[in-house]
Amino acid sequence: LPEDVFDATVGFGIRGRLAPRLSYQGNVSVGSHGDFQDSDVLTARVRGYFSGKWEWNPTVDLMVGVAYTDLEDWPVLPVGGLVIRPNDAQILNLTFPRSSYLQRIAAIGILGRRTEYWGLIGIELEGGRWDVEMTDGSFDDLTYRDWRVVLGIEQRTLDAYKLNFEIGYVFARRLEYERSDISYTPDDTFSMTLTGRF
Repeated sequence: LPEDVFDATVGFGIRGRLAPRLSYQGNVSVGSHGDFQDSDVLTARVRGYFSGKWEWNPTVDLMVGVAYTDLEDWPVLPVGGLVIRPNDAQILNLTFPRSSYLQRIAAIGILGRRTEYWGLIGIELEGGRWDVEMTDGSFDDLTYRDWRVVLGIEQRTLDAYKLNFEIGYVFARRLEYERSDISYTPDDTFSMTLTGRF
């Protein structure tokens, strides 16, 4: 296995409204994914998704869509489910490939902006695909996927940024090499993730 793999991507998103209760959003990204030991053209990959949302009533949204993952075994996945907001402090995402429950735990004003802190628990499908160098000098496509149960906290500043910290238990892990037809099931492990959106 390679010691490190990297993702360098650029993407753009769209969102809009087709009717008062019907909206859509999508995203396309193009990137290089590999151990960066070679400039093989196969490291340039396209990923994206498109989904529609129907506001069924003031507390329930219905989502349906599709995601192109570029994974060797699951290149296309459905996206959909229900988003339930019983009140302004709770969100239940009964969606695939990520389901979660969020609870607002605090809301304060910082520099004139309202900042909210949300606790979350969820389960999600993760994975990726990289072009890597083998020990004999050849190159192969490495596909990885797993399931994760995550616990985290999210900071939201309205109309500004979002900061998210999660720890997770990672299970059902699988590694597959496309050209050499080798597969491997690693042991369960833990993850730690910090992401920011501006």
